[in-house]
Amino acid sequence: MENVKEKFINSLMGVLKLDAISVLKIFIEGEVSLLFLLYQENRPLPPSQIAQCLGVSKGRVTALLNSLAEKDYIEISLSTEDRRRFDVSLTESGRLFLEEKKQKAEDCIEVMIERIGNQRTMELIDIISEIVKVMKE
Repeated sequence: MENVKEKFINSLMGVLKLDAISVLKIFIEGEVSLLFLLYQENRPLPPSQIAQCLGVSKGRVTALLNSLAEKDYIEISLSTEDRRRFDVSLTESGRLFLEEKKQKAEDCIEVMIERIGNQRTMELIDIISEIVKVMKE
C-alpha cells in the first residue's frame, strides 16, 4: 500500500511539473479563471456571485477586477436590475485574450489525445471522475 501511495504522489508531482499543466492551471486560478467564468456564463455577473463561483473572498475579486479593468479585459457597470450594485462583463479584448489562452490549452489536450489515443483518454477521464467523486465524499 505504501508503495502505491508513493507512486501515486510521484505521478501527480510529475503531472504538475508539466508545462502543459501550467497552460491549463490558469483556468482555475487568478485573472483567467474570472475571465473564463464570465465567458462561460455569457452574461454580466455581480462581484458577489463571481466570488462565490470562484470560491475566493470579495477582496480578492476586487483586486482581480481592478487589474482586469485596467487591462480593458472587463467592463464594470451599474446593474440594470439594482442601481446600487455593479455588474461585470467581458470586453472584446478580454474575450480575444481568453480565446487565445483557451486555444493553447486545447492544443495541449489535442496532442495528449493524439499520442495516447481516444480509448485511453476516455479511461483517464473515467478514473479522474471516480477520483473526484471519492474525494468529495
